[in-house]
Amino acid sequence: MVKRFALAMGALALLGVGLTLAGAACGDGGEGEATPTAASPSVPAGVKAVLEQMVLQPGEVPAGFTATEQVFGSNEQVAAESADPQAELAKLQRWGRIWGYEVTYEPGGTAVATATASPGASQVIVFSVNSAVSLYESAEGASASFAEAAQAARSTDWPALFTGATDLQVQELSAPGLADEVLWLRITAKAEAREQTFAQDVVLLRQGPNRGTLQVAMFGVAEEGRQLVERMARAQVEHMASAAP
Repeated sequence: MVKRFALAMGALALLGVGLTLAGAACGDGGEGEATPTAASPSVPAGVKAVLEQMVLQPGEVPAGFTATEQVFGSNEQVAAESADPQAELAKLQRWGRIWGYEVTYEPGGTAVATATASPGASQVIVFSVNSAVSLYESAEGASASFAEAAQAARSTDWPALFTGATDLQVQELSAPGLADEVLWLRITAKAEAREQTFAQDVVLLRQGPNRGTLQVAMFGVAEEGRQLVERMARAQVEHMASAAP
């Protein structure tokens, strides 16, 4: 059980990886908006409202989950996290990136929430959901961002992020028609041979001029787990398609 818990906690660190891939939001963490700096202006009210509409809403995540972190990210903040901030900022501006936002949902209280996708299905234990988006001036810019993120996700050394895990596998799942562009990775592992399988689903999305990432960390990889993630991904894509500044 201790190893299983350690594996789950290690998986939560992957949320940072997903945010970097999405170029959606970076900051110091903590609840609420990232603290603006001289190089990081306050998010415009109109853009803020659009970004908040594009992520998963409370009623679209497993019952009992609450938002534990919400962060807005300017181009300057995202660029500051890179090895070459000047070059990164120039690239984001070339892509026409406007702003980004991410929200993390976790079970309320001390109990681990369980969720099922259909009546009578075996339970899948979900312990973290992260929904991130970034807004671009054009579909071409968002697509360029998506292409870089997909390449980074495919080349990530996932085993290095799951130290001590056994039977680690990375699969690319098919999701035809989910969005204009999609990359769905499922990383599975076990802390011990007899333990339940852990899964971290990373779904990169591009819908029109909007880019998004959905990450779901859970124990159990039965079909209802996939259905649950796909249902949330489709909800986020619908928001991304309908939102407009």
